[in-house]
Amino acid sequence: MIDGELKEFLQTGHVCVIATRDKKLRPDWGHAAGVRVLKSRCVVFVAPDSSNRSLANLRANGLIAVVVTEPLTHRSIQLKGERAKLRDLTPAEHKLAKRLAQSARQAVIEVGIAPRVAATWNFDALVAVEFELTGVFEATPGPKAGTEVA
Repeated sequence: MIDGELKEFLQTGHVCVIATRDKKLRPDWGHAAGVRVLKSRCVVFVAPDSSNRSLANLRANGLIAVVVTEPLTHRSIQLKGERAKLRDLTPAEHKLAKRLAQSARQAVIEVGIAPRVAATWNFDALVAVEFELTGVFEATPGPKAGTEVA
């Protein structure tokens, strides 16, 4: 479903957040260190210290949206998914998540966020959230926002 340049963009290490909802449809969001793209599934590396309610929502209903944004250009892609399952990261995923988190920190510093602020993003303890991909959408502000891209 996702390949080529789009896969590369998603796995580069841009700013990444997850969004969920509870049974009363109240939204919640949390920080993530990045995304790993599989064939029809994705894995997002979620920081539990800022995402406790979102993780509870995922355990309850398995529905997730992930937005990956390149700060310099504002290019944004939204992934939607279902059947999300929480699990531990593999050793290879730990290495990937560390690289993605550092890249995201550097990207926000380049657009003016103070390095001391970026350093507070804690991605030391992460949870892998693996989900079935149900849609990929353009989320960059502008006339194409909301269009399906894969």
